[in-house]
Amino acid sequence: MSYTLTFNQVYDSDVSKVGFRAVDLATVYRSKQQIPLSFIVPDLIFEEFMLQNRLSIEITRILGKTNFEDHSSVNAAYLEVKGLFRSAKVPDEFLENLEEAYMALSNDSGDAQELLKDKKSPSVNLIVSVGYELDAQDLDGVILNIRGFENFIDALKSSWLFLFSPKQLEFRKRKGIRDFSAGIIVQRMIDADSSVEAMSKSFIGNFDINLETYKGLPDILRECSKDSYSLAREYLTIEHHDSSLQEYKIVKGDKSGLLVKRNLGKFGSDNKVEDSLVIESARLVKKMAGILNNHFKAFLVIKNKEISFFLVNRLFGDSSVISKPYTSSGSTYEENIPELENTKIQPEQEVDSSSQNNFSKSADKSFFLEIILDLEPQLDSEIVKRYKESFGVYPQDIIKAVEELSNKHGLPEKEHIYKLKNLKSIIESGQEINLDEFMKLTDLLKEFLER
Repeated sequence: MSYTLTFNQVYDSDVSKVGFRAVDLATVYRSKQQIPLSFIVPDLIFEEFMLQNRLSIEITRILGKTNFEDHSSVNAAYLEVKGLFRSAKVPDEFLENLEEAYMALSNDSGDAQELLKDKKSPSVNLIVSVGYELDAQDLDGVILNIRGFENFIDALKSSWLFLFSPKQLEFRKRKGIRDFSAGIIVQRMIDADSSVEAMSKSFIGNFDINLETYKGLPDILRECSKDSYSLAREYLTIEHHDSSLQEYKIVKGDKSGLLVKRNLGKFGSDNKVEDSLVIESARLVKKMAGILNNHFKAFLVIKNKEISFFLVNRLFGDSSVISKPYTSSGSTYEENIPELENTKIQPEQEVDSSSQNNFSKSADKSFFLEIILDLEPQLDSEIVKRYKESFGVYPQDIIKAVEELSNKHGLPEKEHIYKLKNLKSIIESGQEINLDEFMKLTDLLKEFLER
């Protein structure tokens, strides 16, 4: 019996089995796009790992005494869980199947028995795929360059441990997520010449595709400087390009096989990817935006001018559905797992449902969210337009653009813009909001757009 899955066995209804990232990559695979050879460790194996090692019981006990308002308490809980994981073992009944699936990534034929005889261990990446949202901008839960079956099993445990990191514990607590599923994508590593990160939804609505390019492997630590591009969605022509100096790239060492930072020297100021490959990357993103029917950030890798989808991160909340109408015109890594940012998340506030003017969890959010989701692309478009007129370039971050415009022109709408973006997060989390204040704010924003 095979416990692992391939992409041709995964469909949209399988989020509870394998998570969003695996479901979306499976859709990319079925649309005949290039993806590294992969298999998926489904939630079933994670559940059995937790059950047979009594981890669920112990972790529930640990979290029961954790003060989620105190980050140091959450961090201490994570360290306790980490100690439990060290002695935990992947159940024996899965090991043979996992080894066959792992060894089959050594070649395209997938002849696991021959590969087991030859002991040709592939280098693989592991990607956590859960049934709730992860940060679309980052490569959270990604481990690169694992080789050897024993190392692979250790990396599998590390991927599951990521789910109990302080950032994930605090996020699930804030969102009220108690039960969740977790698949792990195991992907044959491509020793990429360059990488591309592309958003299907740009700052100015659905009319541009924005890309960032850089030399080397995917930047899981978010340290590499990147070139930025803006392409017209309709014609796929490069409308804007900013080059940056990239000091080094992440590569696999020739002798050690470890990931190293290699200095680029004078080549760091060159274009990181040829224009033709930038345009082809944008074409692939445009095509997949229609097929996935969700906005996303795509992480692509390029080897010998061949483009492959490394990962697709679905965008949640912020106009995530693509069909939503738009109306606006030299040292090594010491660990394989990047250190998580210790982000402080405020505790969830209780909702006062006594006032008729307050919006609460029990009320229908759709009216409020529809207004914001209609306004925000228009607002961003206007900010981009004004920023381009003032500074001659396109902004890379809307909030920073607002701050710079405010400093230069003293825009009175600065606080209104901040409030709009804050209101959306407040509504999505179910906290209270005054209806009169909400309508007053949206009226002010409409006036701003109509000038």
